[in-house]
Amino acid sequence: MFPDYKRYGVMWMARKPLASAYDMSGAFNNVSLTLTQGANEQDVIDRLDDILKDYGGIGAYARKDQLSNRFLSEELKQQKTIATIFPIIFFGVAAFLLNVVVSRLISLQREQIAGLKAFGYSDFDVGLHYTKLVLMIVSLGIVIGIVAGIKMGQGMSNIYMTLYSLPFMTYVLKPQVIVTAALISMSVAVLGTLYAVRSTARLPPAQAMRPEPPAIYHSTLVEKLACNTGSPNPHA
Repeated sequence: MFPDYKRYGVMWMARKPLASAYDMSGAFNNVSLTLTQGANEQDVIDRLDDILKDYGGIGAYARKDQLSNRFLSEELKQQKTIATIFPIIFFGVAAFLLNVVVSRLISLQREQIAGLKAFGYSDFDVGLHYTKLVLMIVSLGIVIGIVAGIKMGQGMSNIYMTLYSLPFMTYVLKPQVIVTAALISMSVAVLGTLYAVRSTARLPPAQAMRPEPPAIYHSTLVEKLACNTGSPNPHA
């Protein structure tokens, strides 16, 4: 499937001796055509097959059916799928972790929040403070992610050049990609912590000064089904 460069090579020799050795003087064993813009691919294939049929032609095919192009196209499709699914998973995990961390942080600072609100700070001011904290963390991650992403992208380009024997492959990172990724990251971070910040910012000062009440736990649907399945049968 892939050549072993220790046992694979390309050798060149004069055209006339090679043609005489294989009884192909004045002949060729393959031909590649470049289509002009607007040309009909199937019409060119049909006409080419008619012309070469009497000379042993085995049938022309388009670039999309070439084995090398097919390998590269499928690889790029796979990378596109990975680039779509993996960020969704990581964004979901990041939003969950930020929500847990910020909720814990806010629960430890209930008294400070109550003091600020008693001195006249509004719900918006309190919520904006924690939102800025989250955005600062995300901004640091964005900078690290951009630098690491550029290095990894350049490394992957070099891998493709080696694997597919490409003459060159220039890595290009468009500014709009960076801006879009940064905006999505910030939006996911704010949405992940919005509930915790909103619920605490709306607490009255007197209630915020009290310790946080214990959480109310209840059986989940899975636990109820497990209990019903594991209960003994009185008629057994």
